[in-house]
Amino acid sequence: MGSIFGPAYSSRLLFIAYHRRIGCIPRFQKEPDHQRAMASILEKHGLKFVNPADGQEVADQLHFSHAVILPPNARTVIISGQVGILPDGSVPQSLEDEYDEAFTHVENVLRAIGFGEDALEYVFDATFFLKGGMDPSLLVEVARRRFKSTRPATVGVEIAQLLHPDLHLEIKVVAYMPDSVAA
Repeated sequence: MGSIFGPAYSSRLLFIAYHRRIGCIPRFQKEPDHQRAMASILEKHGLKFVNPADGQEVADQLHFSHAVILPPNARTVIISGQVGILPDGSVPQSLEDEYDEAFTHVENVLRAIGFGEDALEYVFDATFFLKGGMDPSLLVEVARRRFKSTRPATVGVEIAQLLHPDLHLEIKVVAYMPDSVAA
């Protein structure tokens, strides 16, 4: 078992350097100022997202935070691993559809608890289990699109196989529960 993104900055840097070398990830491109200025909905609830100066560039590229500080007495919910299986039990044909479906399952669990349409915006911690040998750049792209303005603390773990042999991704998240969500 190896680390895709790795919990340490040096692991992330090696990940980026390797995937840039093989052409999976382009050179760092700074996000436009209007995207950097976008505040996460979680910041309005007192959560603080922290990136060290020497880690900001990789955090911008991969759309994550190195650390998330919760306010005192914050309520949280842990969502167990969700995969991209369709309602009929089949696995989508494309990886992007499978990844999107896994995010949809996370979103559906949050909505079942009482979160609204912006459910994924409350995720502050995400762990991605990705089948070995898979290019993680598509996952980064889908996560950036689905998480929108929030940047969860993120760990990517490369695994040999998921329980269903045709699946490539499992997502486990932790979300902040605002007072408006009555569980």
